[in-house]
Amino acid sequence: DACSDHFAQWVMQACCHRDACTGKCYDAFSPLLSMTVSPAICVPMSHTIAPTALLQLPGQGKNGQKRKSRRATAITVALAMIVTLLVPAAFVFGPRQQGRQRVATVARKAGDRSAYIAIVQVNVTRGMEPDFLDATLENARYSCKEKSNLRFDVLESQEERGRFALIEMYRDEGGPVAHKETEHYLTWRKTVADWMASPREATQWDVVFPEDPSTLEPECIMLERDPPVFFDVNHIFADVVSGQEEAFIEVTKRYAKNTYDKGAGGLGFLRLDLLRSLEEPSRFLIIEVFRSKDQATKNRRADDHARWNAQVAPMMVEPRSFYRWINHFPSLPAG
Repeated sequence: DACSDHFAQWVMQACCHRDACTGKCYDAFSPLLSMTVSPAICVPMSHTIAPTALLQLPGQGKNGQKRKSRRATAITVALAMIVTLLVPAAFVFGPRQQGRQRVATVARKAGDRSAYIAIVQVNVTRGMEPDFLDATLENARYSCKEKSNLRFDVLESQEERGRFALIEMYRDEGGPVAHKETEHYLTWRKTVADWMASPREATQWDVVFPEDPSTLEPECIMLERDPPVFFDVNHIFADVVSGQEEAFIEVTKRYAKNTYDKGAGGLGFLRLDLLRSLEEPSRFLIIEVFRSKDQATKNRRADDHARWNAQVAPMMVEPRSFYRWINHFPSLPAG
């Protein structure tokens, strides 16, 4: 009953008024629905349901109105919003993979990879960044629908103009191979060929955390928002002393789990992934995603981070390297 009431309030106060939408509707909807609803589908009230008088919100109905009637109204409005918004959106934006079901994690033998991850570093010729980004976003929209794809992130450096990173994650060995045979990839490769300031560089990684690789996949229908929401994305590279890899993994996984717990407490934390290099098994990459730079700074000043830093410092071959990015795809929190 409470969920129905809250949903109805947010439909009127946030989601039905695109110009006034601040993203609060996404935060409100998430705990109430089995599917993720994002501000990307916010549209003017006139495009969806009847005038706001249709809604009889708590405290706004006629005297003596029964709770049962209020609940029925809220549920009816909720269903109308979902059908009206999500069905057209499926055609405009397209689902990640229609009918695709999440693959359950299967126990793997020692040495087997949990995921097939490529990080592609791209340096774009000065002045061609907008064209490159347009072509790359189009490629990403199709790539994330591939059967084996877990996610496809497009990042731009906050520190070096013209530098981009593509994070391509697949659940099996055939995924990257099939990707390079698709029409959208071949079109992208041909389109951007003359815009490269230097040859693209790709490194191969496996995922250590999260322990279930399927959780890397966004659980939302749409992966973009207009206007986009930019986050503070940090890549931290750590070269670990040989023989200390497992200790580093255990300490970092514990830190990651604690950070997830704190994220729900208001630090603006969205993701923390721990990857391990295939070419250099003693090299690790920590991917942190926060809603803002201020929230990332707040996390680094927290006790958990200080404790983790003290524990892993003796394990480092050299000081960790740190790179800051912003996201272009996906461009909303649920992504």
